[in-house]
Amino acid sequence: KSAPNFIRTNGGGFAHVLVHVINQFGWKTVATIHQRNQFQVKENLDFTQACEKENIDVVSQALSDSGKWSNFTKELLQIKHSGIRIIAMFSYCESASKVFATAEKLGMVDGYLWLGLDSWSLLTTSCGASSEFGTIAVHPKHNENSQYYNDLVDKWSYYYNETSEIDWTAVGIYDAVYAFAHGMTNLNPKDFTNHTRIFDAIVNVTLPRRGLPDLKFTKIGDAESDYNIVSDIGNTLRSVGSFDSKHQIQLNESLINWGAASSGPPVSDRVCGENEYIVGATCTMCQNGIFININVVIITRSISNY
Repeated sequence: KSAPNFIRTNGGGFAHVLVHVINQFGWKTVATIHQRNQFQVKENLDFTQACEKENIDVVSQALSDSGKWSNFTKELLQIKHSGIRIIAMFSYCESASKVFATAEKLGMVDGYLWLGLDSWSLLTTSCGASSEFGTIAVHPKHNENSQYYNDLVDKWSYYYNETSEIDWTAVGIYDAVYAFAHGMTNLNPKDFTNHTRIFDAIVNVTLPRRGLPDLKFTKIGDAESDYNIVSDIGNTLRSVGSFDSKHQIQLNESLINWGAASSGPPVSDRVCGENEYIVGATCTMCQNGIFININVVIITRSISNY
């Protein structure tokens, strides 16, 4: 009501698709880690709310220092000590690479699974996650199947003899601009400052897309479009499943990279007790005289006792 003329071609966030992946494996506890910028905070909130509807517990860690990622070891250690092995990360690539580097130093590789959207998982290895890490990510299918984007690439290549300036991860933006331009072509230039005429011109745009719903402006965009579910296999993103507009999910578990040292899905809800610490996927009791605090071993008996 506050924005009656708001329309879009892209439905925005799709963190809810990750929840369907989580449900597929019966995981009931997950951790999230996210930057403090507006976009990632919103993704984390959408994901958390979708988890709550499915009775999935979420332990959320917002990184300190307003997205600079200068102090996140504490947050990762808190996740590690909890025993939670399913981690959804909402961040950009540069920041994700620092998280993966720290996670590797902390031993958060074997038995862990990292979930993501297309903000860091389009080129997983370049974002710091080697094939040692188990990963599952969700990508909108229109990232791979837009003839309007392909037309732009062809024209750009023709005029500028290169395509490096074109970001293929932003296909939704190109589609929206293309649809807007198409709607404006038949508008009288005298009406370019007439908001009502412009709105009427673009709201009636309908462009076909191969294998996808028609491209058009609506109140909700294409939030219920199809998605690819992928996993990183050593420098290559492999399709391991799909999620369609009818909320039907298909997954091939055997194709998923669970991590170099793992052969199947990790346990998500293993939380160690007060006198236990995590070893692999098992909580182990502290030995007599040793107190474990997250990742630090402190000998409590004096050396004179030995």
